[in-house]
Amino acid sequence: MPYAGILTAIGMAVFIVRIAPRWMAGPLSFLVELPAAIPSVAYGLWGCFVMSPRLQNDVEPLIYRIFQ
Repeated sequence: MPYAGILTAIGMAVFIVRIAPRWMAGPLSFLVELPAAIPSVAYGLWGCFVMSPRLQNDVEPLIYRIFQ
């Protein structure tokens, strides 16, 4: 599903602008925009140093046992 991110973004935008109450739209908009302020390098480093070891130690053995 290559367009899942686009559909999610459009759905969130429509919800914030058209459906959400005014008191919820402000904080929700802030939470949606917050990850955009973090540089992609930080996400990459987090993936290398946090997610990669976790996947190697926890997920990979499980997948190996299931498909062995």
